[in-house]
Amino acid sequence: QLYRRGLQLDPGNPIYLHHLAACNDELLPARASDAYLSAVFDRDAGNFDRHLRSLQYRAPQQLLSCVQQALPAPEAGLEIADLGCGDLSELAAAAAGALRGNGWFAFTVEALAPESDSALVLQTNGRYAHQRRYVEAAFGAAGLQITHSVDFDVRIEAGQAVAAIAFICLRPAES
Repeated sequence: QLYRRGLQLDPGNPIYLHHLAACNDELLPARASDAYLSAVFDRDAGNFDRHLRSLQYRAPQQLLSCVQQALPAPEAGLEIADLGCGDLSELAAAAAGALRGNGWFAFTVEALAPESDSALVLQTNGRYAHQRRYVEAAFGAAGLQITHSVDFDVRIEAGQAVAAIAFICLRPAES
C-alpha cells in the first residue's frame, strides 16, 4: 500500500515502481530499470562507501580470493565491472560473446535457499537473489563452463548474514 500511495503522489517514481514489483511476483521485471538504478545511486552516492562498510560488504574481496585460488596469475590486466543484475540469461550470453576462447568470467550473486522453488526472486529489499541451479543452467546454455563456485556471506543486513555465491566460468577454446 505504501508504494501505491507513493505512486499516487509521484507517478512514475522508479524507486516506488521497483519496490512495488518486489512485493508482487506478477510484476517481476527481468532487471532493475535504468531509471531505478540512476535514482538509487544518485541518491546514495555521497554515502555509498560508508554504507558498504557498515554492511560489512565483502563481495569484491571474496571474488578476488576465489579467482586467486582457482586461476593462475594473469599475464595481462583484468577487465573488471560491477554489474547489477536480474535475469542472468542476457548477462551469460553477453559474457560468452565478449570472451575469447579460454577466457574467464567471475561474478557473484545473492543466493536463494536450495529448497526454494524459484529460479530468481526480486526481494523486498529491491535486490535480486538467484538459485544456484538457475545460474548453472543460464551460463551452461550460453556455452560457458562453471569451473568453481564458493558459498559465502556477502554482507550483514538487519543483523542477518546474507548468503551469496561466487562463480568462475570458462569459455572453452574453439576446437
